[in-house]
Amino acid sequence: MTAENVNIKQAIDTLATNFEEYKSVLKEVAKQEAKGAVDPLLREQLNRTNEALSIAEDAKEKAEKGLLITQRFEALKSEVKSMDPEQAKQRREWLDIFRKGDIQNPKNTKFADSLEIGKKSFSSSSNPDGAFGIIPYLDRAILQIMKEVTPMRRLASQITISNTDEYKRPVSIDNDDVYWADDHASRTHTEPNQYKVLSIKVGNLVANVKVPQNLIEDVYFDLEQDIINQTARKYEYREGKEFIDGDGVEKPKGILKYPAGTNWGQIEQIALGASNSITYDGLINLVYSVKDRYEARSAFMMHRTTVAELRKLATASGQPLWQPSLIPGQPSTFLGYPIHRAPNMPVVATNSLAIIFGDFSEGYKIVDRLGITLLRDPYSEHPNVCFKFTKRVGGGVENFEAIKIGKIST
Repeated sequence: MTAENVNIKQAIDTLATNFEEYKSVLKEVAKQEAKGAVDPLLREQLNRTNEALSIAEDAKEKAEKGLLITQRFEALKSEVKSMDPEQAKQRREWLDIFRKGDIQNPKNTKFADSLEIGKKSFSSSSNPDGAFGIIPYLDRAILQIMKEVTPMRRLASQITISNTDEYKRPVSIDNDDVYWADDHASRTHTEPNQYKVLSIKVGNLVANVKVPQNLIEDVYFDLEQDIINQTARKYEYREGKEFIDGDGVEKPKGILKYPAGTNWGQIEQIALGASNSITYDGLINLVYSVKDRYEARSAFMMHRTTVAELRKLATASGQPLWQPSLIPGQPSTFLGYPIHRAPNMPVVATNSLAIIFGDFSEGYKIVDRLGITLLRDPYSEHPNVCFKFTKRVGGGVENFEAIKIGKIST
């Protein structure tokens, strides 16, 4: 059993133990509330146990991410072993590029142009300093790690484009655009739909990975794995922020940046509660605001501290509505729906857009431009060598009725 598996098991055991205590305390709180007053010491005990649950969830999520990354690198090693001689040769040359820095040497131009992802994968405007596209297996490794550990990439639909910086698609906003037609009758659509054009542009996202020169020169240092891991983590943090709160200017437009409403281009906001609180009725209204067709794949997204607030909600008898996941890789649930924790979501506060709920796979589209480019810079921050990876990514809401936002009112 790997260290990550051991850590996951320990976190799950702790989570289960703390949850049993929490249920017991919550039931006692419900009894005292029914009588009109709750002992402050009992409230304090409830808060302590609630925080212990948060810590156990944090530990479980961290260990799960570590396991996913370990598995990804094991898969990468298997891919390397199965490379044909030409692919293996390309990999060795790229490792030389990482260590020796001859990517800007003219003698490598022919080699760079021969790659599957070469100069044609990006426009001259994004290549002012002579960067080159990285070879496909590195590109895939970075993107796969991001898909596995970034909440929005796990949930939203994704598409890869090439030879353009914009994804466009006509979208029907009236009905499903499906109708019965007789084989021999004239196929005139008697109820013409209204259409909008969904447009998502990609912007340049640069990850600056710094590696000390002495580590690069150490033949036993796994430079390849270190760079992949650092690049994916940097992209994960920044992308995650923009998919939620980005302004859409040369970057993805985040879900929370769309105006409130029920028309095209707007996302309906449902009141969760008032005065910095979340109510059961507000959450029920949020869940049932999503149409039936999206219900099966719907999920919550919120900050970890908001999850702690949801744990306090219970039935009249003190049965918690939040349930921990005691299965590796599975999220905890509320009202039976998965909860995905995102560090860039707002915390509970007045006027906070604290919760997103809905079918993210229908609602949000992430657009990746084919290819990640690399510029090796040994001069700017000496004695560190900077590896500047540039990827093109965009994002935006695709189906405005599939996602709802829970707002805490004044």
